[in-house]
Amino acid sequence: MEFKQAVSCAFGRQAVNYTNYCYRELGSSSLQAQAAALIQPFLRPCNVLLDLGCGPAVHTTMLRHYCDVYWGVDISAEMLKIAKQTTTDGAVYWLQGDAEALCFADHTVDFIYSNMAVQWCESPKQVLTEAMRVLQPGGRLLFTTLVKGSTGLLTALHQQGLLNHSNQYPELSVWSHHAAALGFSVVNAEIHSLVTEHESPRALLESLKQIGANARMQESNAEQSSSRSGHGLKTKNWLFQLYREIEKYREHGAIPLNYEVARLVFEKRC
Repeated sequence: MEFKQAVSCAFGRQAVNYTNYCYRELGSSSLQAQAAALIQPFLRPCNVLLDLGCGPAVHTTMLRHYCDVYWGVDISAEMLKIAKQTTTDGAVYWLQGDAEALCFADHTVDFIYSNMAVQWCESPKQVLTEAMRVLQPGGRLLFTTLVKGSTGLLTALHQQGLLNHSNQYPELSVWSHHAAALGFSVVNAEIHSLVTEHESPRALLESLKQIGANARMQESNAEQSSSRSGHGLKTKNWLFQLYREIEKYREHGAIPLNYEVARLVFEKRC
């Protein structure tokens, strides 16, 4: 399965439960909520705002306070189906789209907001190129994304042969370098270490589905499981060993999963 399609399907499967799980059940402790809190202070009033990776309209109400026209864009049709049911606001629009190929004319957007979405894009440079194209002079791109050093536990499991793949994320400098090369001013570029805590190995792995992190892992595991022995993707023996190894990371009654989250604010020069 092509990677973008895998990401779309992964989020589509979680669409119904996404808001409840990421923003209600876990509250401010979820990765998404912690990351959103990092970038909210950088919002500012604007005319047209593009919410890239809007999901089921999680931030729409909050973002509408900052803009005259809101566009929610997501790669998942299922996410947008739910988003459309959340409001009848005539200044809110929805569009299924790809951050690396935005369906907007040049210089038509004042502000791009994206919370924990662009890490599932294949090319940081292409994401920034498209943002530069659609933004008005003086417009801003404000986003959070995972960077190198995230989910070290999963990397360790991969190295032990319990996972056929662990996602790799670019360094912060990759984003900053491409942004500067394209003509953005770097207003802010910081890394914040965030932690989510999970009551069981199963709950930890389930949490990855909610952020789409399982898409590439599932794709890789499915391709390789037929050629591997001992740690087959769906065998009880593999699952037992996986859970047992994850349990070794338990601290103070919970299993932590660490994320390195970049907060980035780029401004298109006038």
